[in-house]
Amino acid sequence: MIRIVVALALLGAVVGAAQASPGMRLSVSASVSNEFLPKRAVVVKVRTVAGASCSLSDALTGVQLHATTKTGQLTWRWRPSIWANGSDDAAVRCAKGSAHRSTSVPLLYLLLQQIHVLRHYAVHLVYWAPDGDMPADVAPTALQLETDVKAALDAGATDNPFAIPRGFGDSLGGGDPRIASIDSTDVTDAYPTKPAAGYCQGAAPPCLGRPDLDNEVTRLAREHGWAAGNRSLIMVFTAPSVTACFTTGACTAQTEACGYHWLAPAGFAYADVIMSGVGSGCGGTPADYTVALIGHEQNEAVVDPEGFGVEVGDPCEGDVESISINGHSYNLPAIEQPNTKCSFAYTP
Repeated sequence: MIRIVVALALLGAVVGAAQASPGMRLSVSASVSNEFLPKRAVVVKVRTVAGASCSLSDALTGVQLHATTKTGQLTWRWRPSIWANGSDDAAVRCAKGSAHRSTSVPLLYLLLQQIHVLRHYAVHLVYWAPDGDMPADVAPTALQLETDVKAALDAGATDNPFAIPRGFGDSLGGGDPRIASIDSTDVTDAYPTKPAAGYCQGAAPPCLGRPDLDNEVTRLAREHGWAAGNRSLIMVFTAPSVTACFTTGACTAQTEACGYHWLAPAGFAYADVIMSGVGSGCGGTPADYTVALIGHEQNEAVVDPEGFGVEVGDPCEGDVESISINGHSYNLPAIEQPNTKCSFAYTP
């Protein structure tokens, strides 16, 4: 079982006048984590005194749980039905005799089964190049493309690949691939001196493992106040001088993918455009590469931000056309529609 801890809270807030019997100190604390396997679940662990009767209430999801602890520890696990988007809390109350204590713990990230596509999302363009070696035309190319896509989708256009995620819905209904806002951030933080354990074997430094990207994305999101959940997408561009490894084991700039999309454990959807792959078949120039990778990874991230296998770009690799978006032409890859046909436009 893979368990990823995303929030820890030691909260002993007192609610009301607790009248504890002599020699007994009633307290309660809680922590929350998320599990990917074998089934997606949110887990809340409670620590209190032995013999306490406890309840948990999650207003957003409607979960109500109750138990009496013999040892002073409880573990509640459930499969959420919605993505909390960082705005949900679980309230825990424990009582013993006439004493009672309450606390709350933020559910920063609830994994989805029924709701899983990004909707009307903010695009955060991040350029991570501490050595200043990001090609000069990457940032303006990315911003122009995103700006054109936003304008086209806002106008209701369906004649470009970025409209195709409209066909991928979930329990909220049809998809909404529109872009709510666009911003850019230049990052000069040094790369980790050592990559995440197990990653970058055989790769010359600097090299980043996927957990290193998870950490940087999460740090930036919290620093800038970007929302977790299905309303944000962080597009990271790593410099040509660094190798980025999605999986553990042997890894070189020549063997790794040109980009990938993933969900950081804290709930931030992101894609990494790995600029060290320029000239490797994904694009001959930095500008061409930027367009191709945004067209591929952004659309895949919108349809499947969790990275669990709905790869709408991979089946159409090599199928590229010049597409006009908001008056500008871009060489973009085809995207697979729900009917499994590769296309450059959305057809209901």
